[in-house]
Amino acid sequence: MKVKDIILLVFGFIFFTFNSVGLQVLIEEPEDLSTILKYELTEDNKSYKVVGIEKSLQEDIIIPETYNNLPVSEIEWSSLTSFTKKNIFIPKTVSYISNNTNAMNPYVMGIKIDELNPYYYSDDCNVIVEKSTDRLIITSPLSTIPSTVKIIGSYAFNSNNLNGVGELVIPNGIRYIESSAFYDCEGLKTISIPNSVVEMGEGCFSSCDKLVRVNMDCNITTINNRSFSSCKSLNYINIPSTVVEIKESAFSFCASLKNIDIPNSVKSIGENAFEASGLVEITLPEQVDVISDKMFLGCNNLSKVNLSSSTSVIGESAFEGCTSLKEIYLPDTIEQIEKNAFFMCGGLKRIEIPNKIKEINNGVFSQCYSLEEVILPDTITIIGDSAFIHCISLKEISLPDSVTEINRKAFSMCDRLENVELSNNLTSIGAYAFEECSRLESIDLYDAITSIGDHAFSGCSSLISITIPNSVTSLGSRTFRDCVSLCEVVLSENISIIEGYTFFRCTSLESIVIPEKVETIETEAFSWCESLKTIEIYSGKLSIYSTTFENCDNIETIIYHGSKSKWNENVKFDDKKLLERVELIYTE
Repeated sequence: MKVKDIILLVFGFIFFTFNSVGLQVLIEEPEDLSTILKYELTEDNKSYKVVGIEKSLQEDIIIPETYNNLPVSEIEWSSLTSFTKKNIFIPKTVSYISNNTNAMNPYVMGIKIDELNPYYYSDDCNVIVEKSTDRLIITSPLSTIPSTVKIIGSYAFNSNNLNGVGELVIPNGIRYIESSAFYDCEGLKTISIPNSVVEMGEGCFSSCDKLVRVNMDCNITTINNRSFSSCKSLNYINIPSTVVEIKESAFSFCASLKNIDIPNSVKSIGENAFEASGLVEITLPEQVDVISDKMFLGCNNLSKVNLSSSTSVIGESAFEGCTSLKEIYLPDTIEQIEKNAFFMCGGLKRIEIPNKIKEINNGVFSQCYSLEEVILPDTITIIGDSAFIHCISLKEISLPDSVTEINRKAFSMCDRLENVELSNNLTSIGAYAFEECSRLESIDLYDAITSIGDHAFSGCSSLISITIPNSVTSLGSRTFRDCVSLCEVVLSENISIIEGYTFFRCTSLESIVIPEKVETIETEAFSWCESLKTIEIYSGKLSIYSTTFENCDNIETIIYHGSKSKWNENVKFDDKKLLERVELIYTE
C-alpha cells in the first residue's frame, strides 16, 4: 500500500469517527426565530401578525407558519429592519402584508414566498406581488419585475438603490404605475416605459435624484401631478403623442432639464409644471391657450418662450423669476395677464401689451430691472399695485387716455424714470405711486384727477414744480415728502386738509399759497422746509398745528388775505414763537 493511500484511510476514519459521535453538536444551532420575532394577535384573535424583531440578526429570517399554535397571517413589513442584508422567507399562511411609504425595506435583499401561498408570489424575482391583482407591492435591491405583473403599486420601489445597477426594465404587460411607485428610488438612472402602460399616478418618479433619462413608449394620456418632480439629474424625456394633459408640478425642480419637446396633442399644462426647472427654451403647443399659475416660476435659465397663437391667459407668477428672459411676444389673443406674471424677470427689456388687456395687474412687471420700453394699448384702464415697482431701467412711460387709475406703488422706485405722460382721464393716483422716482423733474396732472394718495411723489428728489388741479379734493399724507428740489407748488382750491408731512423736507420750497377752502394744516406738513420764506393764506376758518412749520427757520412773512379781526376770529395758529418772529401782513 502506498503512503498516500494510508493517509487517505486515516483521514477517512477520523471523519467517520467524529461524525458518528456527533461532531454536529460543536456547531452552534441557528436561533429559533419564532422567539426572536415580535408578534401581536390580530383583531379577531385567531392568528398572529409579525410586528418586529427583538434584536439585530445577521442571518436569514424564516417566518414560521404558526406561533403559539395559531397561524401567522400578517406581516408589518417596515418593522423588519433589525437584520443585515439577508433574505426573508414568507410562509403560505400569510394573507396580508402591510404596505406603506417604507415598502422598500433596505435591510431585505432576497424575498422568497412559499409557492403554496394563495395570496402572494415572488417568482424568484425578490418581490412581493398580490396574486389576485398581479400588483407588485414590495421590492428589494435585488428585485426584477416578473412578466406577470400588471400593476406597480404605490411606493413599491421607494428608496430602492437597485443594488447599483441603475437601469430598470419595466416589462411589456404592465398597465398601471401607481402614485409614488418609484418615489425616491435612489438607484434609478434610466427607465423605459413600455407601450402597455396606460396610466401613471401622481409623483410616480418624483425625487429620483439620479434619474437621467426616461424613454416613454407608452399610451398614457396624462402626465400626472409631480410625476417627475425633483428629478434633479433628468436631462431627457420624450413625451408620447397620446398625452393631452401635463398636470401640476409634473417637471418642477428638474434642474438639469434644459429642453423638452411637447407634442401638439397636449391641450393643457398645469400649475408649477416646470417650476425651477433648467429649461432654456420652450415652444408650447397650439392648443395650450392658458399659461397656468407659476408654470415657469423660477426658471432662471429660460431665455426664449414661444407661446401659442391661441393664448388667452397668462397666470399668476407664470414667469416669475425667469431672470434670463429678455423678450417675449404676447399674441393679440391674450385677454388677461394675472398678478406677478413677470415678477423679477430681471433680463426683460421690452414688452408690448396686447390690445385686449384692460388692466395691468398687481406686480406684473415688478422688479424687472432691465425693462426699458413698455407699450400700452388704449384699452388699459387700471395700472395695478406695484405693477412696475423697481423697474430701475425704465426712463419713460406714456399712459393712454383710457387709464383712469394708477394704484399703490405702481411706479415706485423707478429711479431712472424721467418722463411720464399721464392720461387725460386719470381720476386717482394711489399711495406711493411714484415714490422715489428720483429723476422725475416734472409731471402734468390733468383736471380729471380727484385724489392723490399718501407718499404718491415722496422722494422724487428732482421734481421742480407741481400744479395740483382744482379737481383734486384729497391730498394724502407725505405726498411730496423729501422732494428736495421742489420750489414751486400750486395747490388745488378744493382741498380742505393739508395732511401731516405732506411737504416735509421740501428744502427748496420758498413760498406757499394756502387756498381758501383749507381748514386744517396738520402736524409737520411743511416741517424742515428750510428755504420757505413766505406763506400766503386765503383761507377762512383755518387751524395750523404748533409743529406745522417746525424747523422752517427762514420764514419771514405771512400774508393773510383779510383783516386782523378776521385773522383773530378765524385762524388758530398754535406756533406762537413763529408768529412772534415773522412779519404778519393783512391785506384788508
